[in-house]
Amino acid sequence: MKQGIANRGWWRICAVGVLAVALAALVAVRVPAAAHGKDLDISVSRLTPNPDRPLVRLYTAMVRYAGDGDPLTGATVTMSAIRQEGGETIAAVVLTGLQATPGLYVAQLTYQHFGTFDIVLRVSAALGEGDGEVVFSDRLRPANLTDAQQAALEAEAQRVLRLQAQFGFGWWPDVTNIIGRTVHSLAGVTFFAATGLITVAAWGGAGDPSHGLLRRLHRRYALVAFGSLAVLFAAGLYSAWFDAPVRPPGVFDLHAMRRLPYGDWYLAMFALKPALFVMLAWLAVALRQQLRAWSAAADGDRPDDVRAAVSKLRLLTALNAGAGIAVFVDVAIVIYLHYVSHLGVFLPD
Repeated sequence: MKQGIANRGWWRICAVGVLAVALAALVAVRVPAAAHGKDLDISVSRLTPNPDRPLVRLYTAMVRYAGDGDPLTGATVTMSAIRQEGGETIAAVVLTGLQATPGLYVAQLTYQHFGTFDIVLRVSAALGEGDGEVVFSDRLRPANLTDAQQAALEAEAQRVLRLQAQFGFGWWPDVTNIIGRTVHSLAGVTFFAATGLITVAAWGGAGDPSHGLLRRLHRRYALVAFGSLAVLFAAGLYSAWFDAPVRPPGVFDLHAMRRLPYGDWYLAMFALKPALFVMLAWLAVALRQQLRAWSAAADGDRPDDVRAAVSKLRLLTALNAGAGIAVFVDVAIVIYLHYVSHLGVFLPD
């Protein structure tokens, strides 16, 4: 009898134990897991809230747990930046979490300069439940540009960099260019002074064989005229190569010249200079020949030949004067286009 009672007690104990284990398992299944994991998923967006203030940026960061996608709230989110051009730094700024949108953090940054900034965004969850970091770049420009507009702007910047603009003063190229321009101008003045004297003599009574001005010019004209033309040619080549609106090879870099504002006009007006130079050289030779013809006729006492030589001298000196005026006008236009090509490249369309 006692043995039966003991057996029933043992079975009751076993049944209670099994029931307790079942209840514990059921409770364990129904309680949700509290751990999300420490890996975070961070997505950042940026926008310019006011197009009239392009240096003001609004940044938003959506932070979620990578494991289950739940938003991370109550975290400390900071952002710092450093400018690639010059190293300007932006101290760490704390982003504010939005209660209306769990996991969303926002901050507004006001930059001092345009440029490309390397930005580091750091997230630290409370109680060490997770941390993460995102590194990205943001390029601040004066206006919101499309890719095509940005490419055009960069091409324009390259054109500006090719300008022969030297912000400084030294022996090279500044003093050298000044000397070159001075020599160029003096050579031109010397040539037209010599031909001007022939003009005065031819139109002021050179038919008189006793007139001594043409005789003196006949002896010295070749050295002065052709010497000054040689200097003009050398100084012109130097100016075309080193003193043009763009860097050497100057006007010979047709692609760079045509990309300048008024570059085509500059090339067209500059091309007149060698054409006018050839004409002046031909006139110099012709004047030399007529001076010799006049001298021979005057020495041989041939009045008709003297008058014929004087008539041709007057025609040649008139042509020379017209070519000289054309040269001075052309040089003035080239100098003006030189200035406006530099100025125009920095001005908006």
